[in-house]
Amino acid sequence: MIGCILTGHGDFARGLGGALEMIAGQQENFKTVCFLEEKSLEVFADDMRNAISK
Repeated sequence: MIGCILTGHGDFARGLGGALEMIAGQQENFKTVCFLEEKSLEVFADDMRNAISK
């Protein structure tokens, strides 16, 4: 099964993912991971691992 993870600085990924859903509907195996300034690199890495495992 192939999935897609969209990531970016701030809320870019969440916003682009929302636009995708408005245009194409909800997608299976599609996750967004935001790289937020207030979160550490370790937290971002954990978020990416969690998205990959799903």
